[in-house]
Amino acid sequence: MHHSGLRDVKSQPSHVLKSERARLKFGLSSFQSTGDFSWKYADADFIMLAAIIRHVSHQSYAHYVMTHVMKPAHVRTFKAAPQVRARELPVNKDESWSDILPQVSANFGAGDYLMTPRDYWRMVMTDVLSKPRFLHQLLRVQTTPGQESYFGGVYVNDPIIHANGSYGAYNCCLWANMRTKQMLIFFANNIGYEDLRNAGGDLFQLYFGYPYVKGTDQP
Repeated sequence: MHHSGLRDVKSQPSHVLKSERARLKFGLSSFQSTGDFSWKYADADFIMLAAIIRHVSHQSYAHYVMTHVMKPAHVRTFKAAPQVRARELPVNKDESWSDILPQVSANFGAGDYLMTPRDYWRMVMTDVLSKPRFLHQLLRVQTTPGQESYFGGVYVNDPIIHANGSYGAYNCCLWANMRTKQMLIFFANNIGYEDLRNAGGDLFQLYFGYPYVKGTDQP
């Protein structure tokens, strides 16, 4: 829920971290504990969670996630970033895959594995929207009606959840209605993060039929 007090130390490796062990080692050296437990997004929270999964399961993070998350959702493509070839990605004329790969590879448990947009849709639909128990957990974290809360990787404003992701000019946003199971996912490879947020808001209004306004009740 990003109240751990962990904060990212903004650094980037000089080379691509090809093994999971190398990414874990780098990740565990790239954060600090501040003692400030107010909400603050940090990749370090996901890195720590992935490290705990490795330790407790006695498996690689990739094997655990593939077995318990991806296979039940019938995800077909789940690759570590260094295994992804540039020809498999949409081209960006200003920023090549090799330019951002070191940064992506360093985010252990927080973006170092990739899947196709279709597989991403399958995962969210199967592992989130079709799990009543998990949806109940999401709904419980919103203690103030209309006030956005954060839990489990998404922002919650009953009945809407949404998430954003960004690496340079590669961006993604997700919107879903937990009650109707309607979902909108938008990927872009040629705009910045703020433009992505604006476009996502416009697409939300077109698809759901009303504007999403943070801090207010949603229909």
